[in-house]
Amino acid sequence: MIAGLEASFDYLIEVVRGMDGRKRMSESTYFGRDIQVHANIATAMSDMHEHLGQLIAYARTNHVVPPWSMGN
Repeated sequence: MIAGLEASFDYLIEVVRGMDGRKRMSESTYFGRDIQVHANIATAMSDMHEHLGQLIAYARTNHVVPPWSMGN
């Protein structure tokens, strides 16, 4: 599962890095709403942070200490 997740992040990074400015400013759709590609990328990034926060809260509720919290 982790290998699949890492591969998907690598793919996303490769796609975004390969975009020129014109492509980033072009229109796309996000849940049926017109949005520029660069805004779509920012939305995806903020969504990942929201899910990370949910995972941290879930882990701590189950008495799992995130590795970066060790020693604090």
